[in-house]
Amino acid sequence: MLSRQPRRDETELGSAVDSLRDEVRVLRDVLDEIREALQWQNNNAADFPELVQNREPLGQTGCETQTDWSAGLQPPSQPTEIPDNTEPTPDTPPTLPSRELLSEVLHGDCYELLPTIPSGCVECLFIDPQYNIGLDYGSGSQADRLPPEIYLRQMERLAQLAVERLTPTGSLWFLCPEKWADEMGIMLSKLLPRRNRIIWRETFGQYRETSYPSGHRHLFYHVMDEKLSPFFTDEIRVPSQRMLSGDKRAAGPRVPDDVWEIPRLVGNASERVEGHPCQLPEAMLKRIVLCSTRPGDLIADPMSGTGTTLRVAQILGRRYLGIEKEARFVDLIKDRLAQERQREMFLQ
Repeated sequence: MLSRQPRRDETELGSAVDSLRDEVRVLRDVLDEIREALQWQNNNAADFPELVQNREPLGQTGCETQTDWSAGLQPPSQPTEIPDNTEPTPDTPPTLPSRELLSEVLHGDCYELLPTIPSGCVECLFIDPQYNIGLDYGSGSQADRLPPEIYLRQMERLAQLAVERLTPTGSLWFLCPEKWADEMGIMLSKLLPRRNRIIWRETFGQYRETSYPSGHRHLFYHVMDEKLSPFFTDEIRVPSQRMLSGDKRAAGPRVPDDVWEIPRLVGNASERVEGHPCQLPEAMLKRIVLCSTRPGDLIADPMSGTGTTLRVAQILGRRYLGIEKEARFVDLIKDRLAQERQREMFLQ
């Protein structure tokens, strides 16, 4: 028995030393991060209030100093993306884009890829999630039939990840059906101040005989700061009722109210692309992007689907970041964006 005790003590001591070494490594990493943060603060402290209140379109609250991939996202000064010819290494996720890319579409799970985006870089983040009503988004209808408690926890996690990516003046837009509107509204209001709860009155709603058919969805508009988050009205104004009726007393176009009557995309719509059950109309995304961002700002959509958000951002001169889980939809998005670039070059 006496001969075993020293060996056990040595083993325990060795384990303790290894554990201590691991803790030292972690502390070194933390100190490096603190040192980098302090250095950035020293370099930018004088300019920070100006960046928040009178921010230029490209001044994204420290994103330019990040060592992550988004530091390379540049304003839309180049007509095309620069290809990434770098071979991925075991330590580098192959889904992350090159630092030189103007904008990017990532293939993968948004719950895994959103945390790789530095905080404070996205000015507008739009989410149109799966509705958990049995639609087939590419993985079968059962993937969209989760137990309600699991689905709601997923949505809360997604919203939390989204908020962490926003700039101090950023906005979060979250679209959902009537079925989940109460739960989503409460959850989102715990994370950010609400600016509006918009009703999307989607004409061409689906017909029912067992109940009143649903003809709307809920679009939650939340902001990081009720005072500083912008709301640009000039480019979203619509004709007033007086203007439409020819009343000479009309003061001019007005800001739309919180009920948006925008047609749902039916099968023969000119915008319609094949293969996705939930394509959104560009008119809705244009209104969102125009009221909440400036040219050059970064727009993100972590469940990009057919890429309508990204296409609208491209058309309006914003940078875009899309995430899509299904490979065939990633290809579809890239094709749509490439076609839009070719159209713009032709018009020039």
